[in-house]
Amino acid sequence: MGGRRFWGQSPSVTDRAGFGERGCPLEELNASTVEGVLFGDDDAARGDLLRRAVEDRRVLAVLTPLIVAGVARPSGPIGAWALRAARALQVARALSVRAVVDPLLSAWEAEPDAFLTVLDPLSAPPGRPLAVAAYACVRALHVGGEPRATAFLHAGLGVPVLRVEAYYAIGAEAGAALVPHLAALLAERPELAAPAATLFALRHRDAALSASEALAAAPLPVRRAFGDALIRHLNRVKAVRLAVACRTRLSLRGGDGNP
Repeated sequence: MGGRRFWGQSPSVTDRAGFGERGCPLEELNASTVEGVLFGDDDAARGDLLRRAVEDRRVLAVLTPLIVAGVARPSGPIGAWALRAARALQVARALSVRAVVDPLLSAWEAEPDAFLTVLDPLSAPPGRPLAVAAYACVRALHVGGEPRATAFLHAGLGVPVLRVEAYYAIGAEAGAALVPHLAALLAERPELAAPAATLFALRHRDAALSASEALAAAPLPVRRAFGDALIRHLNRVKAVRLAVACRTRLSLRGGDGNP
């Protein structure tokens, strides 16, 4: 059956609108039309557009520079920028647009407060700063080993609103870099005490004693959970002297990490 295909249409359906009253033919693809849908209020039309981007590289090629531009910090009202940036970050992750990573890092470096102080209008749950979505986007899309992105992800450990996300992103490889932030991390998320201790015991044993010293003033339940896991794993790998030293730093006694 002849006729032109429209975004949002099945090949077998020629009378279904994509976005707008008739949809937009692929051969009439243009940045202005795409931008209006990408950052507009019609969720159904945007969904059609993203499905077409998955199916057709021409659509993705038009979307990509719009997504990249969406994260740049303009001089206009910050509220309007926040919505565009949030949408750009959301779509970049959905479509795996890696080209957004470097411009996003540049925008962050130029004005980090724009991300840290402005709320993300699309966050779920609400109330999170845009920094959380930006960090998650870099985490999801960066190429492993790229120095700039890696440095950004590690720096998240020192940013309170990103600390937990950073732990999940790079905690397994952070080692000694995690130590200065360990007490604050476990104060916020005490349930991470045992997993963090396991990392130090099995992957970053050279930093285990420093980690124990960093938690010397932590509440007893945190020290006990951390110490129990740390000392148990150290004993299993025959690092008995280190286990004893860590127990002392944590002010614990007993067979494992018990007070």
